[in-house]
Amino acid sequence: MELAINIALVTLVAIGALTAIGGETSRQNESHFWRKITLRGWFFVSCVFFTLILGVIKEIRSNAASERAEHAQTKLRNELQTANQKLESASQKLQEMKSLIAKLEKELNKMNIEMDSIPKRSTFKLKIKCASVPDMDPRPYPDNTDAWVDVLRGSMSIGRTQVIVGNDSPCFNESFRIPDYATETITLIVYDHDRNDNEVIGKALISKPETGTYDIFDARNNKVGYIQIEILSN
Repeated sequence: MELAINIALVTLVAIGALTAIGGETSRQNESHFWRKITLRGWFFVSCVFFTLILGVIKEIRSNAASERAEHAQTKLRNELQTANQKLESASQKLQEMKSLIAKLEKELNKMNIEMDSIPKRSTFKLKIKCASVPDMDPRPYPDNTDAWVDVLRGSMSIGRTQVIVGNDSPCFNESFRIPDYATETITLIVYDHDRNDNEVIGKALISKPETGTYDIFDARNNKVGYIQIEILSN
């Protein structure tokens, strides 16, 4: 539209100029104003009039376009400012989230360290195999030791073996389930069974349950024998 107006303006200016140059636009001997203007003059006046009208229209359209452009620019500036504010707010929230995540990771690591320091509990079977114990009945006619074993996890009794009568090298071959084990000491108390009483021969202390042979110590901490165990899966 602007191009058409510009072309029309240039055309009218050119026609008006050619009209004015091409001949007389007024009669010199005529005193009345309207009669004084010739046909060429009226054509020239019409060109000037339409040129003025088109110029005014062009200016109005130009001002309107400028206002629209300024309005659009203002709107874009406001939208850009709003977007920057949202971006800044999102960046701040992101930093807060990063700080929170770092704090949570630190707390989680601390909890993992604390959990790792807690002994993990497990359940397994302890098999009491053979043992070597002293003769607790040295009489003129010794009948050897009637041995049996009491199994404890910490202070909790797990169970006891059968009595092996008259044997200083008894083989029990009995298994006991050790539940919920952590770091407690497993104690094997070896007894000599008598009719009236059970005499303690000694104890074998197992701090780390592993298959093997463990020494038996009496109340004076003297080695008096040994006992063999085997650790089995539950």
